[in-house]
This record gives sequence, C-alpha cells and structure tokens, in this order.
Amino acid sequence: MARLGATLVVLVAMAVAPAFDATASDRTNVRLLVDSERRRVAQVLEGAARRVEASGCTAVFTTFTDRSGRPLAEALAASGGSASAYLDAILFYDGKHDERCGQKWILAVTIPGIRLVKICPAFHAMSRSDPEQAEAILIHEALHTLGLGENPPSSREITEQVLKHCR
Repeated sequence: MARLGATLVVLVAMAVAPAFDATASDRTNVRLLVDSERRRVAQVLEGAARRVEASGCTAVFTTFTDRSGRPLAEALAASGGSASAYLDAILFYDGKHDERCGQKWILAVTIPGIRLVKICPAFHAMSRSDPEQAEAILIHEALHTLGLGENPPSSREITEQVLKHCR
C-alpha cells in the first residue's frame, strides 16, 4: 500500500511538472517552502543550466548509461528538450523529512528515472560555500532522473565526471 501511495505521489508530481519552455527567471519547478532556500536552489539551478549548455558538458550525458545500457543522452533526447530545458522539468522539493537526508553528507536524493529531487539540509550550507559543487550536484541528480543508477558508479565518480565535463 505504501508503494502505491508513493507511486501516486510521483505520478501527480510528474503531471504538474513545468513545460520545457520555462525561463530561467521563472523556476516554478523549485518547490521548497522556505523562501531563502527556494531562491538559493533556483539560483544554483540557473548556474547548472548554464553549465549543461556549455561546450563539453553534454559529454557527461554520453559518459553514463541507464541500467539497461542506454546512454543517458538518448533518454535526454527522448525528453524532447535541451539539457537546460530538462533541468526545468525536474521538480525540486524539500528533503528535510526524508530519512535518506538524515546523513550529513547526503546533499540530495532521487529515484533513478523519476523527475523529482529532494534537496537535503546539507545542500544549503554547501551551496553557499561552494556554488560550483552545488551546481554539479544538481546535474548529478539530473543524471539519476534520466535513469542513472548508483554503485556503480559511485556518487563521487558521478560528481567527478560532471565537474570534469562541465567546468
């Protein structure tokens, strides 16, 4: 029953996700309740959107595959938008009540293939001290929403590849 409830929440969230034509200044996909946190995540997301459109960064979508072996670039192309437009279609919610966010080193969580990311409390402090790393984390989570699993590759390996390709 809990699994059915979680599935319904995800389906509803996906149904209300913004269209791919959202502008950078209108980040309605950032759904955090605290204004300062919402603005900060939206600001980091704008930086991440600039990064994924930069030359070389698109290679990160060919570096990784989903669990069936399909390159994430194919999943991105199937979404019908650019990499930055795809970031606008991901919903970002507060993860402070998600037990996975209870670990101080966990910055954000998602389920592979689902366009919903929960932002953990540790993300907010890190985003102020290291905006480049915060942008890489949001791109890292976007890769998961396209179907990338974890372990392997490790979380560290994913973020290192994002930083390598998207500097």
